[in-house]
Amino acid sequence: MLDDDKILNIPDIAVRTCKPEGTIRWYRHRQTAGYDEGPRMFKLGRTVVAKASDVDAWIERQYAEAAKSVSA
Repeated sequence: MLDDDKILNIPDIAVRTCKPEGTIRWYRHRQTAGYDEGPRMFKLGRTVVAKASDVDAWIERQYAEAAKSVSA
């Protein structure tokens, strides 16, 4: 497994994104309702996790969207 594919739990995701754990949990809740918010997460057994590469991709998408709004 590549380092980018490291599995992160909710506290790890919160640290990596500089967001509170509650926000990460809210993103997961919204995803189960069909909204596209936060990094892609999934359940591994009973634990909600995400691949580090998915979290990094979400951060890059946020950066790209911010760059578009500034240049517009």
